[in-house]
Amino acid sequence: MPTIDPITSLNLVNNLKTNTVEEVVSPKNVEPLLRKEGLHVTPFQQFLDQAVEALQGISNIEFKANDLSQQYIEGTASVEDAVFSTSKLNMAMSLATSVVNSSIQTFKEIQQIQV
Repeated sequence: MPTIDPITSLNLVNNLKTNTVEEVVSPKNVEPLLRKEGLHVTPFQQFLDQAVEALQGISNIEFKANDLSQQYIEGTASVEDAVFSTSKLNMAMSLATSVVNSSIQTFKEIQQIQV
């Protein structure tokens, strides 16, 4: 199995100095690096990358909901905006929880398959 050379590792460290961890390790940045180094990206890795992106999206929704709630408390946002963003966050969290639970159940079923 090929490994990442020291120069590539140094580039990742330098990226950490100028960018956030989320930007450096995001699937958009890591996948081209892996392909450049001759490492194969499996479908499972692609699935995990998409899951991470989805969770980052939910995190962004949470930040927006928190900001709108704070703005409502300060009197600069309407109650409708705050309630709508909170409801959107609630739905996103419910969907993410359902997907995670389904994935765990599927993984458990796969583990029980006799080879």
